Amino acid sequence: AGTVVAQAGMPIERRVLVLASGKMVQTRHGEQIGEVEPGDFWNEFQLLERSRRTGAVHKVSTSFSCKSNVIEWETSVLSEYLINRPELRQKLQELWAEGLNLKLDRRNAHANERAYVDILRGILCKGVVGETEFAFLKHVRKVHDIPEHCHVDALHELGYTEPEFVALVAKSRRPWWLRWLNLEGRVTFS
Repeated sequence: AGTVVAQAGMPIERRVLVLASGKMVQTRHGEQIGEVEPGDFWNEFQLLERSRRTGAVHKVSTSFSCKSNVIEWETSVLSEYLINRPELRQKLQELWAEGLNLKLDRRNAHANERAYVDILRGILCKGVVGETEFAFLKHVRKVHDIPEHCHVDALHELGYTEPEFVALVAKSRRPWWLRWLNLEGRVTFS
C-alpha cells in the first residue's frame, strides 16, 4: 500500500498492468481523481494511441492504496507479441477501449455533484441566497437528479450547516407583501 507506480511529470512508464486484486488511486495535485479497480488495465493507452504521441510524461500520479496483485508486461514485449497476432491485438484493443470508457464513466460519475458544489460556492460567497439563486439551486438539483443529501454534503464541504443555509435564504427573502404583489422588490408611488 502506498507504493507509487507512476509520478505526474515523470517519463511514461513503458509497461502495462492489469490489476488482479486490490486498488490503485490516481491523483492530480494531491487530489484523487480516479481509481483503478480489479480487472482494470493501467497504462494501456500506449498500445491504443502509439502513433498519436499522447505525451512523454504522466499527467497524473498513480499508487497502490492497499495490498494488491498485478500482472505486468513491458510495453515493447507485448507490442511485439501482438504484431503477429492481429486477431488477439484487435480483441485486446476492444477490451482496452471498453475499459477506458468504464474508467471515464466512473471518473465522471460525480461530476454533477462537483459542479453543484462550485455553483453553491459562488452563490454563498455573497453571504445571501436570494429567491432567484434559491430557485436556480432547486432547478439544478432537479435537472441533474442531485439528491438532498448531496446538497447537505456540499454545504458541509463549504463550511455551512443546513440551518445556516436556511437562515441565509430567510434573510434574503422579500417581505411577504412584495411577494404577494409580485413587485420584484420595486415599489413606486405616483
